[in-house]
Amino acid sequence: MFRYFESAEIEFMRRLGVSYTKFGYGFPRVHVECDFFLAIVHDDLLEIEVFLTKLGRSSVRLEFRTLKEGKLAARGAVVIVCIDKKTERAMAIPAEMREKFERELTTAPAQ
Repeated sequence: MFRYFESAEIEFMRRLGVSYTKFGYGFPRVHVECDFFLAIVHDDLLEIEVFLTKLGRSSVRLEFRTLKEGKLAARGAVVIVCIDKKTERAMAIPAEMREKFERELTTAPAQ
């Protein structure tokens, strides 16, 4: 499931115009979680929804809802932290990127 979450995250960031590779910072995952409600097998057609639900000084929490035939199949989250690639230490999210994230800040639906 985490591969699907990662693909959805990449598309979400691409839509915002955020690149992980063009600058001197990165966004490694520091926390991942997932709960399953339906069985998911290799060739299932899934829809993944992404919600930016928390924005910290250096971190972002993304929550995911996985739908299978319109039903909630899994729900999960990742926390990513902005780090300086040279020092590998947390850093404040750059202002331009923070503005994009703030526009997307929302709450994920309960179900």
